[in-house]
Amino acid sequence: MPFNAPAPAHSRSGVTPIKLLERRSIDRGKMQMTREEFKKWLESMDGDGDGQVSKSELRAALKGLGMHFTRWKTWRAMSRADLNHNKKVDSEQEIDELIKYAAIHWGILVV
Repeated sequence: MPFNAPAPAHSRSGVTPIKLLERRSIDRGKMQMTREEFKKWLESMDGDGDGQVSKSELRAALKGLGMHFTRWKTWRAMSRADLNHNKKVDSEQEIDELIKYAAIHWGILVV
């Protein structure tokens, strides 16, 4: 492809260039958000509106950020954050644990 040609809206993999940039920023630890933004992100995952984030909802959110190996990443995160073992992130303490995990393993820094 010539350098002056417009970039395709989607790559062969179906990932838009914007998604690739988001993934790079996550992989390099450059994604930052406030605690409130992180909580809003969690709320946006809550597909059934029950006020809790399930494993499948968290996995879908990670896929939405362009992450790979989301099944593994979700399992690991839930094993650390789900303190009462009900398979959901549903308390402030569990959100705090997920924030800690996200900073270390996903490169999402909550400031």
